[in-house]
Amino acid sequence: MLSQLFVNAVIAGSLYALVAVSFALIYRIAGFFHFTHGLTFAAGAYVTFAAHAWLRLPLVAAGAIGVVAAALLGMAIRAVVFRSLARRAAPPLVMLLASLGVYVVGQNVISLAFGDSSRPLGESVISPGLAVFGARVTEAQLASIAVVAAVLMGFAVVMTTIGIGHQIQAVANDRELSEVVGISIAAIDGLVFTLGSAMAGLAGILWAIDQNMTPTMGMRALLIGVVAMIIGGQKTVSGVVLASMFLALAQNYSILFVPTAWQDAIVFLILVAFLLVSPSGFFGLRGRRRSLT
Repeated sequence: MLSQLFVNAVIAGSLYALVAVSFALIYRIAGFFHFTHGLTFAAGAYVTFAAHAWLRLPLVAAGAIGVVAAALLGMAIRAVVFRSLARRAAPPLVMLLASLGVYVVGQNVISLAFGDSSRPLGESVISPGLAVFGARVTEAQLASIAVVAAVLMGFAVVMTTIGIGHQIQAVANDRELSEVVGISIAAIDGLVFTLGSAMAGLAGILWAIDQNMTPTMGMRALLIGVVAMIIGGQKTVSGVVLASMFLALAQNYSILFVPTAWQDAIVFLILVAFLLVSPSGFFGLRGRRRSLT
């Protein structure tokens, strides 16, 4: 049982890490809590479902369409909502409320189109899985871990060794100075929202394959991802991954002592404990005023 809980934690932690890293990427540029990240998370899964179940496309091809759809949705929300508000010098609180409003509207659109019931993505037949150190893991779960690892490693390489990654970090640290040295702020903003939304959509697809999907799935994943970002720090992929795994391990092993209904509460108890011990962790929620262009 302990080995199975560990495997479950690794699977969940990898998805938490992907959500947290993608949220942190946009948060460092935008500077406000964007609830719409939860919407792109769910949209990726539901577009994949539509392409797979209704258009009869292979799951991999449908997933690619879902990722592209999530990226396009993130671009559209930025252009129509956030960029327009930024031009009017809207404060971060207004941006946050607008983001929440877009999320609520989007969630209801998904509910109207697909219903509120839980839906499976992929094969509905339950597979016994492969035996790994006394635990059972399905091929889909192994593929999910591999995909997340590849995406996060690729992202880390881009951010630390490639010019565009350095530009993103420069804009995140000082937008005004970055513009002075010739970096296109508008281009970086658009790239970050597109890339972050695509990563969120991918996380939503992998989540739905493993746990099924509901219109509200994005909010739960978003909140856990944000906690992982706060504990692990927003600037390093390795810190966020470690925090995500720690949260997933705490969630899964907590069922040995408390009911499963406490799993999400455990995450926020850890957050409170962390902030009490190390208040500097709260910097993950502090944002400077940004001007999305």
